[in-house]
Amino acid sequence: MAHSQTKLVCKYCKKPFLARQDTAKKRKFCSHKCSALSWRESELNLLTKQLVGKTFGKLTVLSVGEKQKDGQRLWLCHCTCGQEKFITTAALTLRRAESCGCTGKSGSKNCKWTGFGEISGGYWSSLKACAKTRDIPFDLNIKNAWDLFLKQDRKCALSGVDICFGNVGLPYGKRHSTVSASLDRIDSRKSYSLSNVHWCHKIVNLMKRDLPIDLFIRWCSAVSAHQGALCKA
Repeated sequence: MAHSQTKLVCKYCKKPFLARQDTAKKRKFCSHKCSALSWRESELNLLTKQLVGKTFGKLTVLSVGEKQKDGQRLWLCHCTCGQEKFITTAALTLRRAESCGCTGKSGSKNCKWTGFGEISGGYWSSLKACAKTRDIPFDLNIKNAWDLFLKQDRKCALSGVDICFGNVGLPYGKRHSTVSASLDRIDSRKSYSLSNVHWCHKIVNLMKRDLPIDLFIRWCSAVSAHQGALCKA
């Protein structure tokens, strides 16, 4: 006995197909292939909602990427050091990757590491040597400086922009150009001490130099106001 058929539209490929009238209410796809592709797409959309915007250690997931040959899905991630890298779903969800690799050779993972946190020993030594050359007392230890950096939420105390110690997986000479954090004395007449320092972006520190903070801010405000007026003119 022939079964009557009805014309339907596939929910996935949008192509018309014929289905038996007695099963039409249950049919949404024209083939098993479309059904499987739709399921995978739904799973990916769900996973995208769960991962995009989330933070894993130093990594923030920006967007979904392509699939690798082994079937692993890649995700474009932004690291706090400024680098972007594609990371697999498993590496993120299982916490196998919490940075772009910039912290992979620091701390206890490297027996030659002489720094603390993400502050390298070479960077800290250069700060102390510079202060000594300028005959400025340096009464601060690296642990307290790192704690202060975290207290500032890795941001410049004056501008609020993100700052970092660069790619600590590189030798100091190569890493130096990627460093944006700079230790600034609040009162340039006093020593480097925990109560008289804060972390700034290196460009902000270069601009401020030895100016008192209130005077520096007044000049920044004046420049900003003047440039704003010129743009409106």
